[in-house]
Amino acid sequence: MKDRIELMGGSEFGNNIYKNARFLLAQNSIYIFSTDTIYNPVEDREALVVQMIKR
Repeated sequence: MKDRIELMGGSEFGNNIYKNARFLLAQNSIYIFSTDTIYNPVEDREALVVQMIKR
């Protein structure tokens, strides 16, 4: 198992975390998105609700 983990690039948690694992599921792709705005969860949510009510 260790050789397979190293072939995939290793683990950010250290490869020993998988030493007793019988199976390892690994994703073969990653989706990356970008945005122009970073939202503050509470304040922006309140502002969006106010905008929706005003409509």
